[in-house]
Amino acid sequence: MKYLIRVAPWIVLAVIVNGCSLNHVIADDYPQYLARSKSQIALPTSPLRADYQLSARTKSHNDDIVSATVGAANNWNVQYGQMLEAQLQSREVQAAFASLQPRGAGSVDRSLLFDLVSYRFEDYRAYIEMEVTVTSGGKTAFTKRYKVEGPAQGGKMWMGGAMAMRTAVQQ
Repeated sequence: MKYLIRVAPWIVLAVIVNGCSLNHVIADDYPQYLARSKSQIALPTSPLRADYQLSARTKSHNDDIVSATVGAANNWNVQYGQMLEAQLQSREVQAAFASLQPRGAGSVDRSLLFDLVSYRFEDYRAYIEMEVTVTSGGKTAFTKRYKVEGPAQGGKMWMGGAMAMRTAVQQ
């Protein structure tokens, strides 16, 4: 019994620090996250009908995040292509265009190609670099590279632990 009393606090501490040992796929409930979350940026509107395509690199992106802050035994799997697809189908993005559909869904004025250059989650935030190519009539109108640093999520991660990590990554 004395052994159990000495060991119990260490077991409790290990559970608190590490949480459950689970693999969390962030993209699984990303459409639901988008549905209940409002964008912090009002998107401009366009009268154009467009289609889009994700590059092979974007579609196949798969990144694992492990953070001691929220429990080192947890693995947070980010499949950025699936998350981007959900974002492009969200009501806010769809409202910004007269029509925005996956490539091959109908006649369009412009085509958009999204190519993920880099994604990393460090210092409690996501860093994303994306190249977007716009074509019209089969010719490239322009290509632009965008870099964005997500909002810091350290407070959420420290206070909410493993339970808050999913939304920290989704934002």
